[in-house]
Amino acid sequence: MAEWLEMVKGERHLFPFSDDPSVMKQILSTHAPDGQEIDVKTLVLLIDDILKQATVATVGLSLINVEAVEVKAHNSGMMGVQEALAHTIHKIACQVSCECSRDGDAHATALTLFNSLSNYSWEAKVVLVIAAFALSYGEFWLIAQLSIINPLAKSILLVKKFSDIHEHAETSEPRFEALVSLVKAMLDVTKCIIEFKDLPEEYINSYTLARTLAMMHIPSAVYWIIRSAVACAAHIIGLIGRGQNYGVSTVETLELWSLAHTANNIYGHLTKQLKHCHQHVGVDVLREKLVIISLSDLEIAHDEVQVLMNIYKDTDRSKLERPYEVVWVPIVDRTAPWNEANENTFNRLAAEMPWYSLHHPSLLEPVVWRYIKEAWHFEKNPSLVVLDNQGRVVCPNALHMILIWGATAYPFSSTREESLWKEETWRLEFLVKEPRIICLYGGEDIEWIRAFTTSTKRIIQETRVPIEMVYVGSSNPRKRIRKIISTIIQENLSVYWSDNKIAYFWVRIQSMWHSKRHHGSTIENDPIVQEIMSMLSFDGNGDGWALMSTGSTDMVKTPGKKLMECLSHFDTWRANVTGVDAFVPALRDALLQHHKAEHCTHLVLPDTTGPVQEKVVCTECGKQMEKYVLYRCCMD
Repeated sequence: MAEWLEMVKGERHLFPFSDDPSVMKQILSTHAPDGQEIDVKTLVLLIDDILKQATVATVGLSLINVEAVEVKAHNSGMMGVQEALAHTIHKIACQVSCECSRDGDAHATALTLFNSLSNYSWEAKVVLVIAAFALSYGEFWLIAQLSIINPLAKSILLVKKFSDIHEHAETSEPRFEALVSLVKAMLDVTKCIIEFKDLPEEYINSYTLARTLAMMHIPSAVYWIIRSAVACAAHIIGLIGRGQNYGVSTVETLELWSLAHTANNIYGHLTKQLKHCHQHVGVDVLREKLVIISLSDLEIAHDEVQVLMNIYKDTDRSKLERPYEVVWVPIVDRTAPWNEANENTFNRLAAEMPWYSLHHPSLLEPVVWRYIKEAWHFEKNPSLVVLDNQGRVVCPNALHMILIWGATAYPFSSTREESLWKEETWRLEFLVKEPRIICLYGGEDIEWIRAFTTSTKRIIQETRVPIEMVYVGSSNPRKRIRKIISTIIQENLSVYWSDNKIAYFWVRIQSMWHSKRHHGSTIENDPIVQEIMSMLSFDGNGDGWALMSTGSTDMVKTPGKKLMECLSHFDTWRANVTGVDAFVPALRDALLQHHKAEHCTHLVLPDTTGPVQEKVVCTECGKQMEKYVLYRCCMD
């Protein structure tokens, strides 16, 4: 404690009470954490929703209405607060309410709360108190909103003798403007305190100046936020019983503005130190490790992030033992204005990603931005640039390699990618890692799907060949595929894959094409390329298709129309199915008899930043295909 008090002398101007060491002695003496952890991040998300929705009501006093306010998607994944934690929050809310009702001193009330929460960490203390305030604040504005149309809410308002805030909207505006400002500052500081908690301690020397300066101010920051929460609660509770005697105290409003000013000063100081800490982490965490620089704009698809997250988490090495690290560097248009929507998107993406990220896009120096554009040829599509432990580029884009082989591709160099292809063959496990007999089918023609699954079920029943049909959709937007899957479920047509698994299946195949193209392979000199192009042509046509296999390499694939003609004549080749292993060879021979010279094949190649291929041959007949330019915008 003595060391802390000595260090704080240098920055007293940031914290108003720092001239009184006895205050900090009181606060620090109550701190006795027992190690119990609470999910402060989830709780803060809920608090954020409550306070922001209540703020909408506060700002719109004169136009208050009961239209639904958009609730962030993260609420849908929450199961609520644990029972014990909910009891603690309710207890704090009651404690604050009682103290404020009898005009208790804000400082004394804050110290009482510190004593009650002595066994919690600093970040837990502040989050629990803010949650208690959000509960009261949210309830107040909920009743205020509903009182216009709901008799129950109106009756509660009358019993509590709340003044008519709608009637006094104009005179209330200065106070509530100050209240909104303080609430926002409180939430900003709380989030900042949690960010310090999330810093990887194993990579930060405890004597780092930035971290030391920040950590020594955390207790005082917590004090001022708790004290501010008490002051806000007192102002809300002060409205009870005023009725017609409503009046706005200039002194009370000035107190709110003063606290907001203090909280904003604290926030500015902590964010500055946090920035220094992130820079320090950025150096130490990457030292002597292979580094994957993840480049993307803010429009990166959720599917792409999810696929990379699954691969990253599936590695059998723990984070501390992983010989590589991933750092997300968001590339944004420097000429476009940075707005709140961009800020929210960046924060959401950074929170989703389990790896490290640039603390903010604005920190990327212009010269680095130009280098990434010019030397690493970044345009829009996500890419993964791999640097060895000496900082040398060993692969200009390992994205496709990693999507194909995952962590097996380590150390993610171009040489490693080439060696993996030399070891690889076109087999079922390479496609789906399914060891059993399987039939993959896709397309967007529901009538063909009904006919195909019905015919196949009949054949399976007659031959007792245990083939499992799995619908793998297409690479088209999800909404269209979801409609088909809904029909498959309702009519019990077959097994189907989840959205993420379907997306990963097609992204992998597209990555195989990118990877092979990068290494100069073509349909003429590489049989795997021919198989990849066949799968892409199935996807490009949108019609039905199927791939059947009874073993690792014994596979047959065909367009849907040709397959249905073959299956409709099953009786003519049924005798050739003498066992499980004989099914695919029998089907292959039967398909040859139904081969026609007439065909129309479309091939939509994945987007690429390199030159367009001048020559692409048809996988059906081997002739050179005609080239067209396709632009597609499909938002269904």
